[in-house]
Amino acid sequence: MKQDIRIGLQIDETDSPYSRYLVRGVSSFCSEKQINLIVFSGKAPGWPYGFGYQGCAIHSHISKKNIDIHIIASGTQENYISREAFVSHVETLTRVPLISIATRIQGIPAVMADEMKGFRDLIRHIIEVHKCKRFAVITGPETNQDSICRWETLQKVLEEYDLVSSTIRAGATDYTIQAGKTVTMNLFADGICDRDALVCFSDLIAVGALEYLASAGIRVPEDIVVVGYDNLDRGRFNEPPLSTVSQNVIMQGYTAASLAFDSACGKNIPLETFVETQALLRQSCGCIAADDYSIYARDVHGNEVEPPSGSVVDTGYERFYLEDDLRRLQRYLSRQHAGQTFEEHSANIHESLRAFDIKSCAICLYPDKIHCADQSSFTMPSRARVVVAFDEDTPKGKSVRDILFDPLERMLPVGIFSSRPRTLVVSALYHLEEQLGYIVYEPGRVHEAIYETLCVQLSTMISSALIFSEKEEAGLILNSALKELESSNRVLDYVSRTDDLTGLYNRRGFLSYGEKALEIALSSGKNAVIFFGDLDGLKIINDHYGHDAGDRALQAMAAILKKVFRSHDIIARLAGDEFAIVALDAETSAAIALHERLSNFLTQWNEETAEPFSLSISLGYAPATRECSSLEDLLARADAVQYQEKKKKKGSSSLR
Repeated sequence: MKQDIRIGLQIDETDSPYSRYLVRGVSSFCSEKQINLIVFSGKAPGWPYGFGYQGCAIHSHISKKNIDIHIIASGTQENYISREAFVSHVETLTRVPLISIATRIQGIPAVMADEMKGFRDLIRHIIEVHKCKRFAVITGPETNQDSICRWETLQKVLEEYDLVSSTIRAGATDYTIQAGKTVTMNLFADGICDRDALVCFSDLIAVGALEYLASAGIRVPEDIVVVGYDNLDRGRFNEPPLSTVSQNVIMQGYTAASLAFDSACGKNIPLETFVETQALLRQSCGCIAADDYSIYARDVHGNEVEPPSGSVVDTGYERFYLEDDLRRLQRYLSRQHAGQTFEEHSANIHESLRAFDIKSCAICLYPDKIHCADQSSFTMPSRARVVVAFDEDTPKGKSVRDILFDPLERMLPVGIFSSRPRTLVVSALYHLEEQLGYIVYEPGRVHEAIYETLCVQLSTMISSALIFSEKEEAGLILNSALKELESSNRVLDYVSRTDDLTGLYNRRGFLSYGEKALEIALSSGKNAVIFFGDLDGLKIINDHYGHDAGDRALQAMAAILKKVFRSHDIIARLAGDEFAIVALDAETSAAIALHERLSNFLTQWNEETAEPFSLSISLGYAPATRECSSLEDLLARADAVQYQEKKKKKGSSSLR
């Protein structure tokens, strides 16, 4: 037996009922044979909901370097794209031998449900036993091969009974409860039911239909018979329980894994393999009384059909397990908080993930976030880093970290986990349009929906931690730059860059160091405000008290500006009575406060000085932005503001 065989399985999401059954079937075979299973949970190509399309990035790992043979759940993977686009997608996966589940793809072995038998028996039953003649049909997506096959089967049966012309058809955008509810509402918008049978191409569509019919007061099965397709637990425990077709998804998964194993061992396998389907009759068609709450269904011959062994117990306990899992998730989330680096978060991540019965786990991050716009293709980088990794051999409180490797060569570095067979789930870690990396984990008993939620939370936490680290690093760079600037201020060439009279920068020094400081602030994500002002009445002071008095006024104003602004701000006397300041790490609200602070200092000076004149300055300011970052342009804007302030003063005198 080849125990080193690695089987891949591509699904849309681990917590959908269909995928859950499929994984159960495939993993059951792999467990029996003690071989590795890698589940690529990456949404479906063309996924239309939010940023879920980012999950498809995980398909980049589907290669011979990571798996030996690949099973693709084609029925769910082509819901949102055309058949041609789906075939093109499959062609990108031909790096490994493929097996399709649910639909035929030319040249690729396929495992399919025998749609004809079970579905045909169900439709004949509601025609012959329940006398249904006026059908409404809700199909799946028009390009979906399952939907096409079921429609062809239904048409053939309707033709046998000459009911095609009395049948109406509507298409759902996908196999979901909401889609079923919306389409049914459109079919029976006036609340009047002129149909006696509603055939839904999936149980979830049927559940949505039943919800709307109940809200509209249309009784099932008294007013209309409703049937579905899939035999999901959601339909079995619905109110009323749903008559449907069991396509034995677990057996399809098991059969596909068996064929994959044989193919990997060098055996020839058939191009097509069919798994039998079966009509199951329950309360929604009237074969079981509404007050009969037994767990069984009936076949078309009236015989009781038991659910798969253990499934009833599993479903009963699942609710209580899920409640426990949700409490565990709540406790985990309550311990998370913003303002931490990933290193701080990851210190306890080992024990946190083990609390969710995750037996093995590796979190791999790319060196830089990768931007992926809507539905754009993802290119795997040649570098990634294992930041957290553990398995059953990892001591408590410890985990492997900081292993740099090439994800194009292997999904994980060799030896990251101990050498035993595993079922691993691989999911992309992304936040909005940014790809962060991926997680590889071995799930335990916890519900699949909790694991999916946990992966979303991990992605959000990692994204927040990276942003926090970037801001922290930018702050350190800015502080370092400011300190360097302060140091350089002390050794400036006073002849070329300072004003002899006031000791402030002159125009040359201001433009040189102001531009540099402004550039550093904006590139580090910080703010800055530019001030420009004229000393009021300098000519009057010079004319009445002489130029020595004018010089003292300029020196006094310079001293006050130094008190108002900080040591790392750039303060200058540009010429004559003109002053300018670059206030770093300041916003517009701070500019108003600085203006008030300046006014207070001037008032104090005027009250305490023995000089015969008063000090006053007309000051304008302009905030720096990425759109306006030129110091000259900002000075011009600030000058325009101060000109308006000067006009408001109406030429008041600076004399005492």
